[in-house]
Amino acid sequence: MARERGLYRRKDSRFWWIGLVLPDGRRVCQSTGCINRTDAESYAVRLKNEAIEARQQGLLGIFVWQQAVVRYLEEFADKRSLSDDKDHLKKLDPYLRSLKLEAIDMTVLQPFIRDHRCAASGVHQGNHQRQSSQADCRAGGGCTSCGIPGE
Repeated sequence: MARERGLYRRKDSRFWWIGLVLPDGRRVCQSTGCINRTDAESYAVRLKNEAIEARQQGLLGIFVWQQAVVRYLEEFADKRSLSDDKDHLKKLDPYLRSLKLEAIDMTVLQPFIRDHRCAASGVHQGNHQRQSSQADCRAGGGCTSCGIPGE
């Protein structure tokens, strides 16, 4: 069952968490750091207001890939899988390092995808060992280790 957007509590945390999309289009899913629901609601309202003000003033906030990575790592420092995220971001960085966020699209990502595809005769890591070709990756729903999308 999907969780509704807004405030919620996680079983493994004493804090209230936010899951919402801000008026500027950013999706926020993070701890509020508040134990009291009223304080957490105030925090959520403040986030929304800041996004509205930034939008009205024409501020885009982050412009360059590197700034976005730094901000992401700061905002999600308590994420359990942050080391995995860092590994993925390191792989992307040589391809996106100096680009503005608005310039990043699938065309820009094609060299990364091409360079990281599994060789046709290669063996995947982990649970993908039985899939040995790009065609198998696509038919099997995609491959997270090589970046081949599924059909």
